Amino acid sequence: MFPRHLSISARLILGATFWCVLAVLVTGVVLVQLFARHIEHEFDSSLENDLVHLVANTALQDGRIAVLRGAFQSRYEQPFSGWAWQVRDGQVVLAQSGSLGPAVAGFAEVLTPPIGEVGQFSAPGNIPSRGLSREVRLKGTSRPLLFAIARPADTLVNALRDFRQVVALVLSVLALGLIATVFLLMRIGLSPLGDLRSKVQAMRTGQKAPDTPVWPAELAPVASELDDLESDIDRLVSRARTSAADLAHAVKTPLATLKHLMAGVDTRDRQRFANQLARIDDYLNRYLSQSRAAGTGTRLVSVKTTVEDILAALAPETERRCLNIKTNVPATAMFRGDEVDLYELVGSLLDNAVKWARSAITVEAGTDGSSLQLLIEDDGPGIPETERGAVFVRGRRLDETAPGQGLGLSIVADLVDLYRGKVSLEQGASGGCLVRLELPGNG
Repeated sequence: MFPRHLSISARLILGATFWCVLAVLVTGVVLVQLFARHIEHEFDSSLENDLVHLVANTALQDGRIAVLRGAFQSRYEQPFSGWAWQVRDGQVVLAQSGSLGPAVAGFAEVLTPPIGEVGQFSAPGNIPSRGLSREVRLKGTSRPLLFAIARPADTLVNALRDFRQVVALVLSVLALGLIATVFLLMRIGLSPLGDLRSKVQAMRTGQKAPDTPVWPAELAPVASELDDLESDIDRLVSRARTSAADLAHAVKTPLATLKHLMAGVDTRDRQRFANQLARIDDYLNRYLSQSRAAGTGTRLVSVKTTVEDILAALAPETERRCLNIKTNVPATAMFRGDEVDLYELVGSLLDNAVKWARSAITVEAGTDGSSLQLLIEDDGPGIPETERGAVFVRGRRLDETAPGQGLGLSIVADLVDLYRGKVSLEQGASGGCLVRLELPGNG
């Protein structure tokens, strides 16, 4: 019935609004119909009473029909008002209301409402009317006389129209009130889902979930299952990290032995063995980084301190080459993750910048919402746009004459992916390479 992309609250609100409007419309139609029947019944009953009143106030005096005029409402006397009565003998008008004029035989118009029951007809002057007539034999008359009475039909129509307007106004206000109430109740009733979302989001990012004293009965089992799931994930992550660390330490000892034994290997093969051992060592470091990145979202690491420490370690090389290092890293810039991972990320990028810079390197950091933005720019030769994606491929080096195994930037890309961040290479203002890094921050 509803598009799949609509939220639960939107579906409930739209559904409730539809049924509220439908109920109000049906209620309005029923009320108008009931009122129409009631007012028509009252109208017809009043007409019949007026007819009985007319008969009761009519008598034969001195051989002529006489009607007591003061016994009727003044509206029966207003010309062209549509309120009229008439007494006839066949087609001969004997007496009539002032609204029809004087009863002059041969000149008076005949009032012809339905006989026996109230119905619609056109009164003299082409006025849509509602009335009835009956034959009654008065005392002293030789045959029955026809008594007719009518009122303008627009009296009934106007009353019904006014009632429709009032009903439409009242029910519109009621509908708006119901819709507003439904919206408010939905917002209040579904607010625990927002708390549940915050809890799941906190689990995903490793943050502490906000306190929710009491969960509704419908969500309490789900919240309890999430708590159990969080505990299980923590145990699994802890076990995986411990296993990875144990494996790495277990393998590092044989690696160290192999490096020691490599001294006796023929010089021609020694470099090949050294390259393969370095590759294995890099793989171990990579998987250790992955095990650290899992479940470390609650820790905040100072970016400023990390950059300063790495630049201090690179100081001999930067001073030897007389590189001008500019930093703009505020103390409030924080990384949400493992400290070793941040050192590896920034260290790899700064080491690469120092390797290619001609005279200057710029490091800037800032926060954007919950993200940490880190920019590292050098004034080196830069990287052609067609080759920028290749530098993140494991083992790929654009300059084969430069030292290294081609693993630094690929490990950077792996860690950025683990933290669900972004890394991109652009051309800097000086023509060199600009690395734009986005990671979880302290927002």
